[in-house]
Amino acid sequence: MNTVDLFAATGTTSTAESAGLPLWPHLNVTGTVIQVPQAECDLAGMDASPVPEAVHLAKRIQDGLGITIGQLAMALGCSRQAVHGWKRGRRIDAGNLANLRTVAEWADEWAKRHPDREIEPDLLGPAFLEKLARAGISSPKGRAMWERRILGPDPTSGWVPLTSADQLARLIGAQPVSDAERAHRRAHNLGSLKIDARL
Repeated sequence: MNTVDLFAATGTTSTAESAGLPLWPHLNVTGTVIQVPQAECDLAGMDASPVPEAVHLAKRIQDGLGITIGQLAMALGCSRQAVHGWKRGRRIDAGNLANLRTVAEWADEWAKRHPDREIEPDLLGPAFLEKLARAGISSPKGRAMWERRILGPDPTSGWVPLTSADQLARLIGAQPVSDAERAHRRAHNLGSLKIDARL
């Protein structure tokens, strides 16, 4: 029984305003704002899942890591359509929400460690993202994979500047070049430059 039928059956007026019921604004099919009695509002069909959190997390991940919806879906082991749905407010299950929280934490860690640097696209290639999804983002194995691949030390941090060609030769296990051989190579290289300059 709707509100109007209720008013008619009880002998009260036929308007919700005169009965003192609270009104809620709604858009009708033409786009006009109308006032509807609270009793007629169907709250049962509303989604009570934590949609705003999923929307916020997806945005944080994309802003922090600079990844696409497809890359995020691949890492989570779901479809791009599912991620698009979450960004539009569709329902998300608890497991995927936990995974989104984990990736959002990773994005925050990346931003703290490298505030002026975007993540290199080749680090988040399809092969790595699929392995990460199979391992499980929220699992210890997934975390370890992330730390080794993304949060690990800067590969150039342990570099030692080389002061001479002999030092490089010793590093790679080659024999150092004699002064006579070095002079011969320089002369040959200079001769090559002169030939190239004439062409």
